[in-house]
Amino acid sequence: MKSNNTTPEIPIDYLLEGELPEELMFEHLTTEESQYGENNYPNKFIEKLKETGANSFSIMPAGMAGRTVFNFLKETTTFNIINFIDNNLDKKPIYGKGVISVKDFKSLNSSSILIIAVQSQETQQQIAEQLRSADINYITFDVDLYLEYSANTSLWSKTEYSHPQEIIHKNISKLNKVYQTLYDKQSKRVLLAILNYRLSFCKKWLTHVVSPSEKQYFEPSIYQFHAYDHFVDCGVFVGDTLLQLMKITDGKIQNYYGFEPSPYLFDMATEAAGKQKAITLFSIGTFSTKKKLSFNCDNMPGSHCIDKKNGSHEINVDAIDNILGDKKVTFIKMDIEGAEIESLKGAQNIIQKQYPVLAISVYHKFDDLWEIPLLIKSYAVDYKYYLRHYTLNTSETVLYCIPK
Repeated sequence: MKSNNTTPEIPIDYLLEGELPEELMFEHLTTEESQYGENNYPNKFIEKLKETGANSFSIMPAGMAGRTVFNFLKETTTFNIINFIDNNLDKKPIYGKGVISVKDFKSLNSSSILIIAVQSQETQQQIAEQLRSADINYITFDVDLYLEYSANTSLWSKTEYSHPQEIIHKNISKLNKVYQTLYDKQSKRVLLAILNYRLSFCKKWLTHVVSPSEKQYFEPSIYQFHAYDHFVDCGVFVGDTLLQLMKITDGKIQNYYGFEPSPYLFDMATEAAGKQKAITLFSIGTFSTKKKLSFNCDNMPGSHCIDKKNGSHEINVDAIDNILGDKKVTFIKMDIEGAEIESLKGAQNIIQKQYPVLAISVYHKFDDLWEIPLLIKSYAVDYKYYLRHYTLNTSETVLYCIPK
């Protein structure tokens, strides 16, 4: 085993300009020692909070990242989260905690320490400057590092294997089939980089293949959107993909069918959609058949369906083929937290008859990376397959299937 500080057997240049192998073999992948255990940011952050000697904390701002740190601390510590702080006082209470101003925080919580939790570096710096000016102590929660560790843990905990090498080695034949199927060199480099990252948890494998996040689902070099598109959005979330789609098409789209099972997120998506006639939203999830599923719903990215009885909510799901029938479909996007394979099975008829463009997340389960493209390939549709990745961790890998 190599130490963490040495260059991997497969140099990074191999992913940039070196000749790619004709076949993917396990020998093409790195043997460098995994850095997974050393990158335990959540534990390091808890230790940092303990060092302050405080037991009560507040979180700023009252956004998605704030919800993330609230849930994390609630599940793993006995710290008391008093409230949320925000410059927008129109925001509603979160998890029963009020939203107050910086001025009120200073007057009410002199012994409490404030946690800054926001992904935008610019916003983080602005808040930090505001708090320094108000002489308020704060600690910054690194949302990206937390999400990176959480994504890696979530991905790995869903397997039966003791080490990534085992599952990759066992499935190298399937991975090679996917490798052979990928249409361009960049896609093959992305696949190699992801596998090397999963073996080492070293970001350097991803830095040279990561794509800008704003291009996710909307890669102009792969597919150009048109006003005549009929878009199916599985996993609407708060309507962010919808808003990006409307921006790209100048507000013109033939039809948009969106699916979001979380009641809270569905309401937010409905607000984002406005009253445009071309938009139809369904407050159900997509799956292979019509049934009820348990749904872990915390109104955050990562809410997901589980075919068990221990979810926080019960939701209705159905097959896209059942719901849309013979309606025209030209594009299907899926980001549904592990239900992609079942939902693709439920869209087989539309895929085989209409050949829609597909943009499918292939990172929620360890074997999605090969099982999803192989499933689509089994439908015998003449597609070109592209693979792109949008973060410096295991999340946000998208498979694009473009009809020839």
